Amino acid sequence: MPIVEETYIVTNRLKLKGTYKSKSSKRFIGKKYEFFENGSLKSEENYADNSELIDSAFYFHENGRIKTAFFYSSSIDKKESLKIEKPLILIYQDSSGVTHLENGDGFAVLDYRNDNVEKGYYKSHRKVGEWTGTFMHDKYTFTEVYEDGELLSCVAKDSLGVETPYDSSRFMVTPEYPGGFGRLRMFVARNYQFPKEAIAKRVSGVVQVEFVVERDGKMSNPITLNL
Repeated sequence: MPIVEETYIVTNRLKLKGTYKSKSSKRFIGKKYEFFENGSLKSEENYADNSELIDSAFYFHENGRIKTAFFYSSSIDKKESLKIEKPLILIYQDSSGVTHLENGDGFAVLDYRNDNVEKGYYKSHRKVGEWTGTFMHDKYTFTEVYEDGELLSCVAKDSLGVETPYDSSRFMVTPEYPGGFGRLRMFVARNYQFPKEAIAKRVSGVVQVEFVVERDGKMSNPITLNL
């Protein structure tokens, strides 16, 4: 299994370290660590053989203080397959070390990759009341209402002020390329163009791009995250 390490371009400090299940899948297995550019630990996660999060996951502030901790309980079903339950939130602390949530009860601010943020209250590890947040680098905002962990209603608003209401039966789902990820990988492999100048100078790297897939399958709002 290939070991993966990523570094920050400017400082060359370690950004990510983990293990892929295979070179082709690029799905993590076992321990995965992420680091801030100042060198402090950003997250520590555990991945099962099926590349799902399992056991404990810890997330930290840039000053080294603990931010959140989750626990992913698991069991073996009748088909002897691993079943992982919904995560339980154990703690949330702000950057000064003040605890706002403990053992699934209290207020939390959760931030995800690409500057997606949501905040609200938990009761017995379940979301309750009104939750607000932003995603796509603050281009969209939303207000959700929960009862005992169930989404009752939500209104999302884009940068132009256009509102889109939805509920648990009409929630946003992750788009999938026709034929699955394997077909998408084949399409990219056959159609990407590598600059001749870069080939001549042996220059290589990773470009991260973010975009929205609309209902008709077309892309919109492309953003280059980093080069």
